[in-house]
Amino acid sequence: MILNLSGRFKMMFHVHKEDDIMILIQLVREFGIRAIANHCCDVHKEEVFTELKASSVPIIYGPMHFHIR
Repeated sequence: MILNLSGRFKMMFHVHKEDDIMILIQLVREFGIRAIANHCCDVHKEEVFTELKASSVPIIYGPMHFHIR
């Protein structure tokens, strides 16, 4: 855990909602954590993605559910 908090490795955070992501961004900015935002599917505001980009937090978006008929 110390290596993660020291910034040696990136940590993956499974986040769903906009407020989860905003807290993650705050942690990245305050503590210098190297983070990856995983999931992000319940985010509907462009500003949240803009903040992720400004904080240099990569995104793994998905899974995407759909049905083929």
